[in-house]
Amino acid sequence: VASNLEHGVPSREVAIEDDRERNRKLRARCLKAEAAKKTSERARGLEAFTKFYAPLRRTVFAPAADAFICGGITEAAVEEPFPGIFTFPLLSKEFCRHVWEELHHYEA
Repeated sequence: VASNLEHGVPSREVAIEDDRERNRKLRARCLKAEAAKKTSERARGLEAFTKFYAPLRRTVFAPAADAFICGGITEAAVEEPFPGIFTFPLLSKEFCRHVWEELHHYEA
C-alpha cells in the first residue's frame, strides 16, 4: 500500500479505463481461442466425414452453379402466397432429387 502511495494512486477514470482495456484484451483472447477451437473441431469432423463416408454423388457437395440453379426464372414463375412473401423455383428438380437421394444414402 505504501508503494502505491509513493508512486501515486491512479484516478478513478484511469483505473476504469485500465480495467476496460484488460477486459477487451481478455475478450479478444477468448474469442480467438474459441474460433481456433471451432476451426479445429470442424477440421476433425470433416476429416472423419471424408474418412468414413462415401458420397453417392460428389456434385451435391460441390456443385457447379449451372448444375443446380433452375434456369429460366420468369416473372410468371414468381408467386406471392402471402403479402411480401415471394416464391420461385431456385433449385433444379434434378439437383433436389440428388440432395434427397444423398440424404437417404447418408442416413442408411
